[in-house]
Amino acid sequence: MVDFKKIQKELRPLLIKLEKKRKPYRLIKSGLLLSVQLFLLFFLLLLVFAIFFGETYNQMMIYLTKIDFPDIHFPVYYIYLIYFLLFAAILLYGKYYMGYEKNKNEVIHAFLKKTFPDFNFYSRKGISLDKVKKSGLFIFRKNQSKKKQAMYSIQSFPLLVGELEGVPLEMGNIKIYGNSKFFNITVALPIVNFIVATYIYLKPWFTKKMSDSITISFQGMFAVAEFNKTIKGRTVILPDFFEKRIGYLAKTLQSMNFERDKLVDLEDIKFEKEFVVYSTDQVEARYILSTALMKRITALKRKIDRPIMLSFTGNKLYLAVEHPYGFLSLPENKNLLESDALETFYQDIATAIDIVEDLNLNNKIWV
Repeated sequence: MVDFKKIQKELRPLLIKLEKKRKPYRLIKSGLLLSVQLFLLFFLLLLVFAIFFGETYNQMMIYLTKIDFPDIHFPVYYIYLIYFLLFAAILLYGKYYMGYEKNKNEVIHAFLKKTFPDFNFYSRKGISLDKVKKSGLFIFRKNQSKKKQAMYSIQSFPLLVGELEGVPLEMGNIKIYGNSKFFNITVALPIVNFIVATYIYLKPWFTKKMSDSITISFQGMFAVAEFNKTIKGRTVILPDFFEKRIGYLAKTLQSMNFERDKLVDLEDIKFEKEFVVYSTDQVEARYILSTALMKRITALKRKIDRPIMLSFTGNKLYLAVEHPYGFLSLPENKNLLESDALETFYQDIATAIDIVEDLNLNNKIWV
């Protein structure tokens, strides 16, 4: 049993140091994003007004040069000054962010040494892109005109690596950006990218559902564990949102998902209500998903109480669990000295490590 009070006492100097930076960091982060939003709104309104209400080219240039209000002369170059001030503020924010991250990683390193001594924590390493692709959990669409894979950006750190009961296990936090040409264009635009960045930051505040959007396609834990059987094909298990919403029509729609492998029908009613299965080999999929394993996966989903995705390929099990605020990271919205932040952090990691026993991966006998 982990004594959190004792650990918190031992780590108190580090926690105090981090807590002093957490509050101003969070305040600067929120204030900066709000300022950027207000500035962009004003700038875009001005631009729209100049374009649609300028009768001639000269009039439009006047609108872009100055705005005349009663008794007020407001040169537009002030806007550009504000823009560069905001840019400077963002650079300062970046510097402050690095200091906060450094102290946060010191706390995490010290905490993990006391709670999970057999695991190694790497703050600047992550799950490789190759492993994310091999899992088959995420669809990386191709550009139909050029037959080339579309641009994707995957942020993958930190990383926790270790072994439990002879089973190698690595897990980390990943963010997958992209999924459309529109996103790839917007991130390159000097003004629109601010809007995209703001959206990325604010989105987790309003939704906890897995998404397939133009920005973050997924954010959360991605784990890779050794499986006790070599798999020739690939079997992917995804949350079944359709089954809960539209019942018997779900299978029809799922079978029309041409970006996935063939749909697999299983006989476990409880499992079928929670998950949908796609596989390159129908027989192998049923061989992998024994009655016992389906029950374990269903129980794991209820234990985690979040949508989960799994895949079996080669001799690996891949597992992804959404964490709206990130995995292997201390919460920014909780006081580290007074709240249960460390306990929550511990439980998330312990639950992830327990998949070895929850799914019986440590048992070499195929059951």
